Amino acid sequence: MYLNGCVKRGRGKDIDPVFPGNNIFKYILELERKLEYANAVIEQRNNELSDRWNKNKGDNHMAKYVKKPIPIEAIQWNKDGDHTNVKRVYIPQDLDPPACEKCGQPARLHGTIITLEGKGGAQEVCPGDWIITGVQGENYPCKPDIFAATYDQVAE
Repeated sequence: MYLNGCVKRGRGKDIDPVFPGNNIFKYILELERKLEYANAVIEQRNNELSDRWNKNKGDNHMAKYVKKPIPIEAIQWNKDGDHTNVKRVYIPQDLDPPACEKCGQPARLHGTIITLEGKGGAQEVCPGDWIITGVQGENYPCKPDIFAATYDQVAE
């Protein structure tokens, strides 16, 4: 009689059909022993790698940099027409999309701008975002709090 792939032979002994004559419980114990050994080897290897990483961590630390004082052009975008490269997101009036997760304003008040970054080269522009023209003439949006922390207006 077969039970779970094993042959049941009198007195409750299970015989593994792959290893005839061996008691299935001895086989399971052997597998558990091998698994414990494998886990010990993996743990030892992880500890060696961790020690090596911690020893070399001081050699590979990240250096600090300051932005070069390069003047940029920027304008704060609030609505369609504030910047020629920002295109308003068209959403039909009969649709009521959820509010933006970034700014909480309705999606129909947003725009998009073609950038060097972002999915498909376009990024979402929320009302209040600053549109920056970079050193290579590229445009990209910047959140107002990040803009205020990063840039000061230059007197002309």
